Amino acid sequence: MTETIVQISDLHFGTVVQNVAEALITKINEIKPTLLVVSGDITQRSFDHQFKEAQEFLDRIDCKNRVIVPGNHDIPFYKFWHRLYKPAKNFTKFMGNYGRYTYLGDNVAVFGLNSCNPKHYKNGHFTHKHSSAMTRFFSGVPEGVKRILVCHHPVDVVLDEDMENIIPKSKVAVEHFEALNIDLVMAGHIHFPFCRSLKERYTWLEKDIWVCQAGTATSHRVRSGKPNSFMVVRAEKEQHEMIVEQIDYDDDHRSFMQKETFRPFYF
Repeated sequence: MTETIVQISDLHFGTVVQNVAEALITKINEIKPTLLVVSGDITQRSFDHQFKEAQEFLDRIDCKNRVIVPGNHDIPFYKFWHRLYKPAKNFTKFMGNYGRYTYLGDNVAVFGLNSCNPKHYKNGHFTHKHSSAMTRFFSGVPEGVKRILVCHHPVDVVLDEDMENIIPKSKVAVEHFEALNIDLVMAGHIHFPFCRSLKERYTWLEKDIWVCQAGTATSHRVRSGKPNSFMVVRAEKEQHEMIVEQIDYDDDHRSFMQKETFRPFYF
């Protein structure tokens, strides 16, 4: 059985390009994913009406299995005390019934991590609490099942200007990922899509962990000449491989079309 994961990120409701959002819904429903992953920044400013728009969007996607994690834009920006003491209040209120933090399928096990740091609005963090929760979840995953981590903040970038966006103490985080035998890290935040091995940055790694970095799926806040995009991961035990596809929005066709294909894993 093939399990298909669609990863969308950085929707930024409040800055959404409506025709792109419509094309995204159409494309995802054509793909018929087993699991929908949303890797943060669902809203632009964590306002109630922006989360409600996100709910309406998710209601139109035909996928019952969902892993959804918050991004830094999903915690309060203007209300400092709310950000410090109740950072996930609105996210939990509006997204709590729309997704979970974990998924265990036949071919893949997915763990969602809230990487937001309330004390620093933009930058993320990796804590002992995260480490313990990941260990508990992945310790129960059968051998041969690919292990996927979802967070908003990246542990890898390809542009020098994005270096400041790498999660602090990323080396410690990646060491823990290797110890838990994680195969793939899904993230967002930088609006620059790519897929590559973490060995390109963390050369000391013995295990080949890959990163699937999604761009912004629906916002006009695209950057570096990149269009709106999302990622598709297909775990195919019959073909003994996991395939990652980058799907970009094409203005001429007014639809999402496959851009690149990566084949990083074999079962």
